[in-house]
Amino acid sequence: MMQLALNFDLLPLNPDDWNLTQELAEELHEKFYIRSIKLLRDSVPGGKQWQELMSWIDEPIVNDNRPFSFATCCKVIGIEDPEANRETIKKYLTM
Repeated sequence: MMQLALNFDLLPLNPDDWNLTQELAEELHEKFYIRSIKLLRDSVPGGKQWQELMSWIDEPIVNDNRPFSFATCCKVIGIEDPEANRETIKKYLTM
């Protein structure tokens, strides 16, 4: 599983205590998405990090709103077509 340098130590263990606003949830998804794409861009093709990030991007797109899945991140930050976005990212990586 992909491990990004996000520090979740500050979040309470009980999600009911998180007091996340919609704005904060959107910001967290956006930051996660941007950081993941930047890490992918800067990683070695075929390397472990690259493979983990590509697995994240290639996860099947389902409508279960899994937190921080590629499709959910796209949806939360306003990208209506995660599949098209996925293909755009892959084209960019081959340039």
